[in-house]
Order: sequence, then C-alpha cells, then structure tokens
Amino acid sequence: MKYLSWCLLGMTISVAVLMAGSPLGTVTSIVPITLDGKSVPPTAGAVPVVSGDVIATPTGAGAVLSLNDGSRVAIEANTNIQVKAENGSTLVEVRSGKVHLTQVPGSNVRVKTDKLKLAGKSKIAVIAGAAAAGATAGGIAAAESSGSPAPRSPSCPPSNAQCQ
Repeated sequence: MKYLSWCLLGMTISVAVLMAGSPLGTVTSIVPITLDGKSVPPTAGAVPVVSGDVIATPTGAGAVLSLNDGSRVAIEANTNIQVKAENGSTLVEVRSGKVHLTQVPGSNVRVKTDKLKLAGKSKIAVIAGAAAAGATAGGIAAAESSGSPAPRSPSCPPSNAQCQ
C-alpha cells in the first residue's frame, strides 16, 4: 500500500510538471517540505520546480533549490518563496524567511524581497559573490554608510572565509 502511495505521489508530481511547463530546477530537503500546498517527503528526492511554484520549509530545517543554470538557493527553515520564470531570468520571491543565493557566472537568477528596503528600493546584501536575502535593513544601512563590510550572516559559520 505504501508503494502505491509513493507511485501516486510521483505520478501527481509528474503530471503537474507536464501541465505547468519546463522545470526551472529541483528542490531537495531532508525533511518534508510543502510545494504548492502539498507535502513532499524527503524520500521524493529532487522534485522538479516550475514557474509559479511556492516552496515552504518547516521549523528546524531548510531545503536547497538547484536551478538549471547551476545556481543554488539555500532556503532556511520557516521560509516561504515563490519561483518564477520572468523575462528570460529566474525570479526567487522571498515571501517570508531567508534564502542564500550562490550564482554561477552569467546567471540570470534574481532574488526579490519586500522585507529589506533602503531608499524605497528592495536591496539584498552581497557577501563574496553570494546574495543573502533577509538580513536586517539597519545593519546593511550602517555598513553602507560607514563603508565597512556587511555584517556576517548569523547562519554563516565563522570558519567560512566567504561569509566575511
């Protein structure tokens, strides 16, 4: 019976992908996540993500969105994002929570957030080539006005030189 349930879940995901368009990438997690309001178990492996999909992570664990161009989005716990294909690029809209974007050269991935605004525009902290959405606006404003580097992300270990 369990096997039949997994097969039905796989077929449902496959049909949804075929109906929604070409995948923009895949999402994986070691815990159940929510994809378009449906629970996806970690045993589902790399689940295709298409334009318009909403990904939500639970308390205590995140997920990784691997995009077709090789860029990766680390989705922290308690985060809700929507992924869209828009004007030849992939847009990751952060509705709540935090993400960390690692882009490959030539990537057209953009991150949008309404949580962080400076001078009326959304901004994202860039740390050693990676963009971190969800940092506090006050910390970045102080860093920008003083000329000092952006503050270290609380989720970045001190041993990681790229996070300085």
